[in-house]
Amino acid sequence: FAILFALLMNESLRIQKRVVAATVRAAGQTLKGDLYLGEQAQRHTGVETVLDLLQGEEPFFPLVQKGHGTALVPISTVDWISVVNESDAHFSMPGVLEELRGVKVTFNGMAPFSVLLMAVPTPDAPRLLDELNDLYTFVPVMVGKETYVVNARRALWSESSSPKPSSPP
Repeated sequence: FAILFALLMNESLRIQKRVVAATVRAAGQTLKGDLYLGEQAQRHTGVETVLDLLQGEEPFFPLVQKGHGTALVPISTVDWISVVNESDAHFSMPGVLEELRGVKVTFNGMAPFSVLLMAVPTPDAPRLLDELNDLYTFVPVMVGKETYVVNARRALWSESSSPKPSSPP
């Protein structure tokens, strides 16, 4: 009985992971690799997202690079993470539509690029300053078909005259 109980306990503690291909810009470097996200998020129903990973309590996350081993990336150094599938990037609340707002983003040592900031619409359109001050550290933005999770506190932001997004350099 004790052996069966121990096997059941070990199996229930094992966390299922799924692989998400990502591009990470951190500490002045751009890295490509795989992120391992949980099949179940801890703070909401559904799968763990890149936004969940970055807003969690752990200060580092592993990025598995083919042929280069595993990079342990400090979250505090992340400028952005790009993934192709939007649902891998962030969790959307069912029934809540997000509006896209054209803004320009500039990171240290990079040319500015245009993005679409995803936000929940409000009756009175808040200023970009108000939106950024109300957000968590990491925010999802759209660039074409890719979704980026951007460290809002490591970037310069400005209103964009063009709503058309452009990829980071």
